[in-house]
This record gives sequence, structure tokens and C-alpha cells, in this order.
Amino acid sequence: MSIVTRREDFQALEEPWNHLLVESSSNTFFLRWEWVWAWWEAFGASLGTLHILLVKRGERVVGIGPFYWMATTQVGLFPVRRLLFLGTAIGGKGDVGTEYIDLIVLPHHQEEVVEAMSAHLLQEDQFHEWMFLHVPDQAPGLFALLARAGKARYWLQEMHRWQCPYITLPARWEQFLESLGSTLRYKFRKNLRELEKHGAYFFRTTHSIEELDRDLQTLVLLHQARWEGRGMSGVFADPAYQHFLSMVSRAALQRGLLRLSIITVLDKPVAAVYNIVYGNKVYYYQSGFDTAFDRKVAIGTFAHTLCIEQAIGEKLDEYDFLLKGSLDTYKDRWTRAVREIVDYRLIAPGWPQWMAKVESSVRGYVRQFRKVQQ
Repeated sequence: MSIVTRREDFQALEEPWNHLLVESSSNTFFLRWEWVWAWWEAFGASLGTLHILLVKRGERVVGIGPFYWMATTQVGLFPVRRLLFLGTAIGGKGDVGTEYIDLIVLPHHQEEVVEAMSAHLLQEDQFHEWMFLHVPDQAPGLFALLARAGKARYWLQEMHRWQCPYITLPARWEQFLESLGSTLRYKFRKNLRELEKHGAYFFRTTHSIEELDRDLQTLVLLHQARWEGRGMSGVFADPAYQHFLSMVSRAALQRGLLRLSIITVLDKPVAAVYNIVYGNKVYYYQSGFDTAFDRKVAIGTFAHTLCIEQAIGEKLDEYDFLLKGSLDTYKDRWTRAVREIVDYRLIAPGWPQWMAKVESSVRGYVRQFRKVQQ
């Protein structure tokens, strides 16, 4: 096994990385080299140190552990080396919504890959803590690694479970309309009638690099206006996030994977939806809507409906809304089908584990004290 710690060596991995990913069971856009590379360029170097594990059989790469580590502290005092997946961060800077993360393993090589990676990662004082965020609740390679850690007396905590609603797309648009609940069907038809009062609307998708910069700026403006209207900053307030998404968008557009859709009414943009198509699925990633537009039109619902119609027209299998946060309850109106993703924390035996339990107890006492004070 070898370890990639240098930027230039990571950059050279594009071809073998994506080739292995396509053959693996963890084939998702958020594990594509283009995604994790853009994330590292925008955020990673300021957060931590590359630690990509490569397992080879002869000259062929059969397993990739897409990791990095960061220096942090426990109880604000004790230095800790924390291992994370590339593309993930714990809130704030670098938290870009990377989901369905896993090891990348060639089929039938899981045992040797997990054996090699666990032998390295479980070395004493190698890493005091592992933080694996937004991993599928069914990830065979990763779960085999977690099982090895458990046998080595690592303390496994399930920190949070998230739901990702998704729609299984039918073959025809009419079938989809029939499958909608009566409320959504009524809302779609009402939106159409109200929009027609404003004149013709236009729905288009970005097709060229020349359009991309303009359409991304439209997305930024609509997104920021919506979130700032709620008294929140919005992700595009961070220039690093804008840089990250620009890099990802260019790569996705060149490979035919980007679906950045703009809805205009009388030549004025009123909605932008940023989707990625990969593995015959649509991943809904980002959006922005004109909050000052006619309140009788649920422009967000209408925009998603048009994107779903486009996906059905492309003969795609699924529309994945990705992680449902506290402000995303609207996703439940579209479907009852969900997948779960999980945040795990593993803590090494010895003083890291002891300190983590002390920290957990102190936080519990603080919560109880605050309840009493209220």
C-alpha cells in the first residue's frame, strides 16, 4: 500500500481514480476525482493534510481510501489528529454537501483492501479520531473497516442519521403526473396558469462555457437573495465555495454531467436549479429563486417539476433530492422514498477515548444545567 500526501501526486490520479470508481459499488458523483480535487483545491489545503491510501494488485489500483487528516484539540487542550473523507468537513468552511461517501474498491478485492488500510490506520497514535460524515447506511467496504476498528477497541459513535428523499422516475411524463399527490398536481397546474398571466416563461439548460459563467452568477444572485432575506449568509458568501463550484461545474459541463437550469419570465431570471446527472440519476445539489416574484406562483416547486420532466425525457432512473436538512421539509412533499446516510465518529483507545468520554459527560451536565435555568 502507498500513501499520497502531495498535491501533484493527487492531481495525477484522475484517470486510475475514475476508472476504479466506475467499476466499484460506491460509484457516485461525489466520489469522482473532479469533485474531491476541486474541494481540495478550494478548501482542503487550509484544513489539513492529504492522506490518500492506494492499494495495488501488481500495477493496478484496486482500492482507494480518499482521506485527509486535520490537527484539532480535545477539550480545547489536547492535540488530536482527526481522519476525514476528502470533500467533508465539520460544519462551516469546507462543508459543501458531499454525500454517499465510501471507500473505492474493485469488486472481489474488499478483504485485501480493508486488511491493508486497517493495518495502517490502526497503528498506535496514527490517528486519534476518525470522523466519517454522510456515509451510506449500507457501505460494505467502510463497514468492514469499522468492524476492524471495533475489534481494536475503538469507540464507535453514531452521531447523526440523515434522510435523502428520492423519486424513482417512470418512463413517461404523464405517469409521473398521475403519481403525484392531488396537492402537488393542483399546485403544478395552478403555477402554470399564474405564470401564463405574466407572459411566456422560458426554461433552458446551460450548454456552453460561455453560458456557464453567466448562469452561475444568476444562481449566486438568486440563492443569496433568498437566504439573506431569511437573515442568513448563504453558502455563496464564501469566495472559496464559489471557486469550488466553478471548478466542479466546468468539469461536469465538459463531461455532459451538468444540468444547470434557468427559468426566465419576460427575460428576467426567476429560478435556477443546479443538478448533476451521473449513473443514470439526477442529484439535486443547489438552487436559487426570486423571492420577490409573484407569490401566487410556487416557483421552486414549478422549477423542480420542469427538471423532473427533463430527466424523464432523458430516460433517467431517479431524481435524488440529497440530504434533507431542517429547512428542507418541502422535499417530503415529493416522495416518501428515502435513503439514510450516517455520521460516524471513532475514537482510539487510551487517553483519546477517556478524554472524549469526559467531554461528553461535561456537555451532558451543561445541557441539564441550561434546562434547569430555563
